[in-house]
Amino acid sequence: MKPPLDPEAPGLDEETRHRRRALAAMFKMSPDARRKIAVSVGIYTPDGRLTKHYGGDG
Repeated sequence: MKPPLDPEAPGLDEETRHRRRALAAMFKMSPDARRKIAVSVGIYTPDGRLTKHYGGDG
């Protein structure tokens, strides 16, 4: 994965800085940890398919 954008770059609003910090933290996680989060928030089903809300058939 490509490294996230710099959350401390000049000219950013606090909301953008917050999102970039969250992405930076996710880049430090293992793929399995990211997958578990995606399942827990309803993006993927436990078997790895996208949920209906995100365009999948699961």
